[in-house]
This record gives sequence, C-alpha cells and structure tokens, in this order.
Amino acid sequence: MGFRISYVMFDGSPESMMQTLGFLQITSEVEMPDKKDWLAKLDKGWSVMWNEDEGYVFRAAKDIARLSKKGDVISCQVNETAMCAQAIGYSKGRELWNILWNGYEGFKPDNLHISGDLPEIITGRAEQAKETNIADPTVDYMFSIPVDLAAEISGFIYDRWLEPEKVDQFRILRAKSKTLFSGMFGGKS
Repeated sequence: MGFRISYVMFDGSPESMMQTLGFLQITSEVEMPDKKDWLAKLDKGWSVMWNEDEGYVFRAAKDIARLSKKGDVISCQVNETAMCAQAIGYSKGRELWNILWNGYEGFKPDNLHISGDLPEIITGRAEQAKETNIADPTVDYMFSIPVDLAAEISGFIYDRWLEPEKVDQFRILRAKSKTLFSGMFGGKS
C-alpha cells in the first residue's frame, strides 16, 4: 500500500509549531512512533511534524503560512499508492514555491507541476529526472523530486527511520479541540 501521509518542517521551535498549528503534546516517546501524529526537533535544527492524514497540509495551509512568519516552513504530502508527492515552501507568511508530481496521471514529464521560484538545489535534478523518465517511462523517476527537495533543505525524508539520537524527543500530538464556549466567543482552547 505505501505511505499516505503529510508532514510539516519548520526552521523554529517545536513549541511555536504546536501553538500555531493547534496541537497539544499528550506524551513523548524515545523511538520513532508508528501510526501516530508526532513532532520532533531534528539535530540539524528543523522541527518536523508528522501527520497520518495526507490531507492535513491542505486543510491547514493558512495556519502553515502563518507559521512561516516565525521561520521558513516546508509542507509535504505523500501518497505512494497513487505515486503523488508535493512540497510547498513558505516564508514570511506566504507561499514561495510549489512542486507537485502527479503520478496518478501517468509517468509523463508534464505531470511535474512547478510554481514559484524553486531553490537552485533542485532545478537541475528535476530536468535530469524528466530526461531519464522520457528515456525509460517504465519507472517513475519523478515521484521523489518534491520530497528530495524538502529533505535537501531540512534534513528529513519521510521514508527513513529517525534514530533517537537524531532528535530531541518524539512528542505525541493531538489536535486542540474547540469547546462550545471558545467557539461562541471566538477564543481558542
């Protein structure tokens, strides 16, 4: 089946990330959790929030953009079942770039959609993958381009195990819930 997840990487503190994105820490674990939403600060300085819901980053796009006022942010969505992957870079409250591989539509190089100004580290790689895909259309060389870009910047790639010494801790998260009163009076719980 494969991964069907989303994750957000933030060049800032886990506490700021939890507060802005509306999560609470319910416990912590030493080992990388499986099938749970979690947040950890990487040894390279970026905070990573893993969400088992692949659609989370789309629903939370406004909050993610708001978080980018405090530091650079990259959101990623991965669906290995349909071979789709997307990475979006944010800074100073706005989207800077967006790279989407829509493998669901087939292994056609035109299914790599790019908007904004991609960081230079990926531009040449995207062109090389397109050429390779044209030469050998039986393998999807394009799928990893969005997640490779995110990994190049943040140091995190979704399908690699994180050893405990590479993070401060794995915070297990739950979304803050709004109470009846907070909804009535516009506050947050």
